[in-house]
Amino acid sequence: MPTVTGSVGSPALGVRAALRLLQTIASESLWEPAGGDAVSEVDAEHALLRLTRVARPGSLIFLLSDFRRLGADGERYLKQLASHCDLMLVHFFDVIEAELPPPGRYRIVSGERSFAIETANDALRRRYHERFEERRMGLRTLARLPGIRLIECATGDDPRAVLAQYFRHA
Repeated sequence: MPTVTGSVGSPALGVRAALRLLQTIASESLWEPAGGDAVSEVDAEHALLRLTRVARPGSLIFLLSDFRRLGADGERYLKQLASHCDLMLVHFFDVIEAELPPPGRYRIVSGERSFAIETANDALRRRYHERFEERRMGLRTLARLPGIRLIECATGDDPRAVLAQYFRHA
């Protein structure tokens, strides 16, 4: 059974420890760097490169991400990690990333910015869905490699239930 460490306490074993770690991560403000700027592709790839250098052989590594900025270098680092570690790629996505809402005009507000999107164009809807499926298929292709597993979790899903179901079938 994998060992899971957190910021407090000694390493713990088992699914309960993994779920406790995920709960801790979810409750912390770890999702944005200081200043509130989005993490860039370069930052993410630099973190993966650093991980290839510090991960101990035999480690079980959970990577939780939307993987939107996973480029060729990032994929190479994941493959390198998988050569001596076990990787669990947890792909988080919102259902609106997979499929645009029904045809119509929608106002989007993000902080102080506001804009509108039009979703009635069938070609646009198809391209949008295809881009999401390409990213999903890329992750599924990576997960066919030895040492890499993929768990998909929509933002509306209960992560505990998704993990419990995955580990029940694993």
